[in-house]
Amino acid sequence: MRVEQDFIGRRVLVTGANSGVGRGVAEALALRGARVEILCRDRGRGERAQAEIHRACGRQNTWLTICDLGDLDAVRRAVDEILAGGEHLDLLVNNAGLLSRKHRLSPQGHEWTLAVNHLGPFLLTRLLLDAIPDGGRVVNLASIAHTRGRFDFEDMEMRSGYGFWEAYARSKLANVLFTYALARRLEGSGRTANCLHPGVLPTGIANGFSPWATRIWRLISPFYRPVSEGVDAVLRVALDPELEGINGRYFYRGELAESSALSRDEALQERLWEWSERATGVAPAKSPTPDERGRSTQ
Repeated sequence: MRVEQDFIGRRVLVTGANSGVGRGVAEALALRGARVEILCRDRGRGERAQAEIHRACGRQNTWLTICDLGDLDAVRRAVDEILAGGEHLDLLVNNAGLLSRKHRLSPQGHEWTLAVNHLGPFLLTRLLLDAIPDGGRVVNLASIAHTRGRFDFEDMEMRSGYGFWEAYARSKLANVLFTYALARRLEGSGRTANCLHPGVLPTGIANGFSPWATRIWRLISPFYRPVSEGVDAVLRVALDPELEGINGRYFYRGELAESSALSRDEALQERLWEWSERATGVAPAKSPTPDERGRSTQ
């Protein structure tokens, strides 16, 4: 898979970079000469990943920011830290995600899976947008699970009934909806936003589940793709010069594909965007004009 071979001196941010695809993407970018910011929830695991990347690169070109994406106050503190030097950000990879076995709420009262997988990345991206220059890219890791996602705006906390798979699928649908709505707002700015399903990978996202659930994950293990393939898929969307200017698209394992019909519902995209602005307390962004909506590249 052809990607730009070097990224020397460019600044990138990868979330959830202590393991799995995020860890692999962060190391690959560091090896290409990028100045890599990794955002991790756990300090110990983040520091180990940072040290491993430094050893692989033979130089210290990785910086660690600690942030629990489920806590919106923590996201704001992380953004302040990331922007403290006043530098721009050439690439943002929203990789972090989880499956929550039990129903729980974030510090701000939002359903935990949606808070970590969507609201945290939504706020992070919105607060960093002004630091992303012409030519910068936002890459959101979604999942084929988005095809099973549904929204009930009357019960966004899932108090009436929680299922971990339903919560995860909903959060992945949110990733795609957010990408399309963001892409419309970036039209004409020289910046792009795209999302992808990197493949079914053995990332450990279901660690801590019950024995029966663990057995199910083992049953599907023959269908896993190597983590390295997921890394390559992300790198293509993030770096490939052939994709310059491609905006508001969904990729399946690195290749252009079509997301679900529901994810392409512009009214739903806008409704989720507006709900997310209220939920995160971020100032409303300029809505795209009808002409700008017509230029959407979905």
